[in-house]
Amino acid sequence: MTPPRALLGVGTAVAVTFALAGTPTIASNWGQRNWCGPRDTSPSSNRYVHTRSRSRKARIYTVYDDVRACLFSVGRSWSLTPATHGDVWSGGSEEANLFVFSGPLVAYNYDAATPVDCEERVRVLDLRTGRLRRSLVTGKLHPIPNPPDDYFPPCAVYPRRIVVKRSASVAWIGLDNSDYSAPLYEVYRDDSRGRVNLDNGTAIDPKSLRRRGSTIYWTNAGVVKSAALH
Repeated sequence: MTPPRALLGVGTAVAVTFALAGTPTIASNWGQRNWCGPRDTSPSSNRYVHTRSRSRKARIYTVYDDVRACLFSVGRSWSLTPATHGDVWSGGSEEANLFVFSGPLVAYNYDAATPVDCEERVRVLDLRTGRLRRSLVTGKLHPIPNPPDDYFPPCAVYPRRIVVKRSASVAWIGLDNSDYSAPLYEVYRDDSRGRVNLDNGTAIDPKSLRRRGSTIYWTNAGVVKSAALH
């Protein structure tokens, strides 16, 4: 005859197995070495899931309009577009892109827009805890009263490339969209010393920003420039 304690152990195991079977997303996708979150699905699916970016340790994916991020080693995900859940103005929209990983951190461009205003931010999120390490406004246009229906304001700076360190120090190149006559690019860094505009010009290569250790590099009119990122 099986002792009561052993029976309890068997019953517990059966209950856990049944619970996991009832939540296949958790059972099949979380806690794996190279995956986290729900599996990708077809665009015609009732619950469309699409991987946007991934590293050896983390993944960015979209569920409907919600962009989420997770570490393979952590059993939960974090929203990169939290206003999707109803915190933005009526008629607004938001997006996250330009994802860059550094260890457990992800840096990205956060874009929120309404019919009368828009905002770009460079954000750095710790995927272990969901803590937002940095949220830096790159440019914001003040609202105008009673805009026409076809009016959409330009944000002051659209990030085009981002680099980040494990310390959450970050740098980016952005397009100054306040003047349509010529594209003006700007280089910024934000670290322990604060935020600085490092360079400006129409000849900056917006895709040239690179990081090697604690130094960032970019090109302006074909000339390589550099600065420390602490």
